[in-house]
Amino acid sequence: MFDTTTMNLSENLKSVFEELGEEFTIGDIVSRVEGRSFALLFILLSLPIALPFTPPGFTVPFGSVLVILACQLIAGRRTPWLPQRVLVRKIRAGKTARMIHALPRFLARFERFLNPRWSWVYLRPSVLGIGVLIASVAMMVPLPVTNTICSVSVLLIGLGMIAEDGVFGLAGLALSVISAAVVAAALAALVFGAARLGSPFAAP
Repeated sequence: MFDTTTMNLSENLKSVFEELGEEFTIGDIVSRVEGRSFALLFILLSLPIALPFTPPGFTVPFGSVLVILACQLIAGRRTPWLPQRVLVRKIRAGKTARMIHALPRFLARFERFLNPRWSWVYLRPSVLGIGVLIASVAMMVPLPVTNTICSVSVLLIGLGMIAEDGVFGLAGLALSVISAAVVAAALAALVFGAARLGSPFAAP
């Protein structure tokens, strides 16, 4: 469980993943942030994917949960809710020791720049929810590098929400649009290339 009175955010996250071990469920994560805002879940679910050496098995299940949470934020829910079949889904992360060790250092790079400012950004949380939704859908597309960029955008939004830092929120929103555009362009190029190869008019 998170203890915001004695540990900073990076230490809390390291503690959570150390407790989870190498096999856990989505519900195990949610139970450790029970009573907290959407922000902590955005951070917890995006941070492992943002790391460049995350073990396989995180992107689709975590991205799916982020989509559900983003839709709830857009709809105006004050507290997050997840269906039971999502909560019991197991994550077999393999060897996570390197990832757990890197979590505090990685998060600390962002944490030191957080300051309460531009709080007007959070007057309409549904707008940020749209950014999380766009990035989460793009995150699940199996393309190199793009899922990391998409997850960083969700991470920035979550960090901004928890610290009421509008600069982080706007940066995450902008990055979510950019990353989704990159994914859409890459998919369009792949489809166009495949169509050209299959066309009878394609050059030999």
